[in-house]
Amino acid sequence: GLLFADGPTTALDATIQKQILDLLLDLAAETRTAILLITHDFGVVSHTSSRVAVMRHGAIVEVGETAQVLAAPSHEYTRTLIASVPEIGQRHLQGGRERRLLDAAPATQRVHLADRPAAAAPRAEDAPILTLREISKEFVLGGLGTGHDRSVVRAVDAVSLEVRRGEIFGLIGESGSGKSTLARLSGALLPLTAGSVTFDGVDLADADAATVRQLRRRFQYVFQDATTALNPRIKVGDQIARPLVRLGKAANRKEAAELTRRALELVGLKAGYGDRYPREFSGGQRQRVVIARAIALEPELLVLDEPTSALDVSTQATILNLLLDLKHELNLTYLFIGHNLAVIEFVCDRIGVMQHGSLLETFSADDLFQPGRHPATRALLDSVLPIHAHAASPEESRARG
Repeated sequence: GLLFADGPTTALDATIQKQILDLLLDLAAETRTAILLITHDFGVVSHTSSRVAVMRHGAIVEVGETAQVLAAPSHEYTRTLIASVPEIGQRHLQGGRERRLLDAAPATQRVHLADRPAAAAPRAEDAPILTLREISKEFVLGGLGTGHDRSVVRAVDAVSLEVRRGEIFGLIGESGSGKSTLARLSGALLPLTAGSVTFDGVDLADADAATVRQLRRRFQYVFQDATTALNPRIKVGDQIARPLVRLGKAANRKEAAELTRRALELVGLKAGYGDRYPREFSGGQRQRVVIARAIALEPELLVLDEPTSALDVSTQATILNLLLDLKHELNLTYLFIGHNLAVIEFVCDRIGVMQHGSLLETFSADDLFQPGRHPATRALLDSVLPIHAHAASPEESRARG
């Protein structure tokens, strides 16, 4: 038989992804079933397939044995896609704050929102802009009227960490480890069960609503799914402009419109795109709109919750390059949450690893491969599917895994 698998592991964390792929390979071997796997992840291709076809604009531009295509691609588009993929250790091949993914994903034309000093490399002694102290979050499930017994789930369990001004702090862990809940707690989008969150010296839990509202201009969010982050019935320009007026960044609609235009241009979109609805944009363009909405307020901290996990590799590379450019130009600090360890290692200055709601360890991204890493970190490393120079057959891939 033949099984069509259309992106079966898209947006899954690395360990779950590998388990699902190995399950598919096992079932295919047992039932003598062929698999047509559709994916934008070359690590998945290398791990599972014996042959690969590359499509662009509805046409197949290259097809061949996987090992041959990955080792020596003949088409320029294939070479571009492969160059778009961050691989573990690639960070060490490029220079610090100027690191970029591929030359084929160029920097957007720079349009300054304001005259800000260039970002300096964060130092260990730099004061934290965000401090979490023993924060916990519990959710109650079931109970009266639900037909299920009441239970309490602790999604975040006594986590403490500091994000230093000017750095990119990466948070990684398996699905359900508490990363996204911690992201929402960091900006007071969820109430704490215990602990404290301090932004630039202000305890958000103790601050009144007016104070939190004023601080909201200084920290913003970019979520994973740009489609649900945008209102489909409102033009994107209005979605960027309204918070500017509501939070006091712009004095009137005219000023908000000017800031909106400049924000769209800063992320590489034409100013006229503000008159379009979200449905008129591609996935990558929608994510640019969400980023534009966040940076239009000129924040100091961006919380990026899986900002590229649902994008194809070339779009992901472009968005990552854009985020690196904006961070350097606007002197931003990032709390970058993801499940792709190669992306986290490439982009971030420091890394924290979460499991079952707990923060297991933090370390410099340059120390990822040092001895003594926590077993959970090692498991994440072992689950990464690199683009091998020599890919194997599905049977060989399964044995290798």
